[in-house]
Amino acid sequence: MLFRSFAAIVVAIAVSACSLSVKPKQYAGVPGQPYTCLNYAIAVGISPPPNGLVGDPFLDRVTAAARTERAASKTEPVSDSMLFLSGGSQHGAFGAGFMQRWSEMRGGSLPRFRVVTGISTGALQSTLVFIGEPGEIVNRYAVVAEGELLQANTAAQIDGGGVEAIKAAVTIVKKGALAELVPLRGQLLGTGPDDPRGILTAQRLGRVAQEAGDGRKLFAGAVELDTGLAVAFDLTKMAEDYVAERSPLRQETLRKCYAEALVASSSVPIAAQPSFIEGKMFIDGGARFGVLPAQMLELGRRMMKQRIAAGERPNLFVVVNGTLQTTAKCDLADCKGGIAGDPIPPTALKSRAHGDWSFPALAFRSLSILINQSYVSSVELARRDAAWCQREPLAGDGQDCVKDDALDAMNVHFVRILPDEMDGGMFRVNGLRTPIDSDRPFEDVARTCADWSREDEKLEKPRPHEFHPRYMRCLIRYGAKVAENLDWAKYEPQVVLTSQQ
Repeated sequence: MLFRSFAAIVVAIAVSACSLSVKPKQYAGVPGQPYTCLNYAIAVGISPPPNGLVGDPFLDRVTAAARTERAASKTEPVSDSMLFLSGGSQHGAFGAGFMQRWSEMRGGSLPRFRVVTGISTGALQSTLVFIGEPGEIVNRYAVVAEGELLQANTAAQIDGGGVEAIKAAVTIVKKGALAELVPLRGQLLGTGPDDPRGILTAQRLGRVAQEAGDGRKLFAGAVELDTGLAVAFDLTKMAEDYVAERSPLRQETLRKCYAEALVASSSVPIAAQPSFIEGKMFIDGGARFGVLPAQMLELGRRMMKQRIAAGERPNLFVVVNGTLQTTAKCDLADCKGGIAGDPIPPTALKSRAHGDWSFPALAFRSLSILINQSYVSSVELARRDAAWCQREPLAGDGQDCVKDDALDAMNVHFVRILPDEMDGGMFRVNGLRTPIDSDRPFEDVARTCADWSREDEKLEKPRPHEFHPRYMRCLIRYGAKVAENLDWAKYEPQVVLTSQQ
């Protein structure tokens, strides 16, 4: 994770105490003007929304999808299933590989999920999942350099100590974050709505709007800092208004609103500068939810009351772009050679004295554990609230319900990264990009993902702060392997409508 050491930043704060303020950069909307972007920001769990966050109560917006009957405007009908995509930064590469292979195993398409939600890296994936382009997600996650996603405010690392680390930390404090997400905004927006290099083209937003017309919903979660509230950006409504708008200027404003909602969901505090939308300050939705959110499952209950008589119990698919575990440390630092300290209870005959520790190291380690617990809790809450039928461990492909289970239960299917399994496999990392790695092929050998990560640390200059290109490509390969093993295609096989249907 970002910021392997906090000590240099503490020194930097003392050095630059007179210049800690950072002027906000507005990327979407104009402060002091009537809301445009924030009309689509719905407070999660609060009704009515507080002043400054305008929109209908979240639950009512979500459950409106349940009142729309299945549409047949596509070759495949709308499913009553839901898909939750978690945060996870570079580990989103796992979800990219998983969903592409899942699509391939269904004959080339994902289910037309009734509801898709995304947090952080899951939010970045959500639009392409929603319109059925998982291959393009892989294309975007198969980076060849970290600079494709972030613009570092300093090339130096802050975990090595010394004068250079302090200089780097001073720069970070003055800039307000380790990096800025300018390259990510470029990938989302391109040079305009017709630039095929951008993700959010007019054509793709049109497809999101068309899917919304069939009763489907897409949400991205973020956190507004002044109120501390989680919000869900209604991306489907935003796309519908984009298509209906006749003013090119206002259309572009809405496109930027859509892009900034995704950036806001992905702006990890301290790692990246916060996102400012119409004067409000937003950070990564993972500060509140690992997946967005438990209330979403009320939609499932309402749908089940409509469909259960026909024996059509809906599915909830949860893709966690992470391990839901914390990496072991040795004396609050990275372990040499990757070997962790003794487990509890210790296996060694004698205990050993703990090494020196510092407040910054303790603070960051505690913070990482708290964030991890937030993810574990929100995922588990979603699974419980879905009234899933038989519990399975926090790894595996879920359980189907049987006739004696609760009538409002859902079939829940869950996947995450299993570190031991991931590092037990050997993967090549070339051949994932279109055109196939012509810009920068990597060494054509098979390694574990852990070994590819070490290659990134050794060979990438400057050393990556967060996005390790070889490691991410390995995660894509691993995700595809997991998808083959779990075979979620069996839960919702592809159904093709004919003209007679």
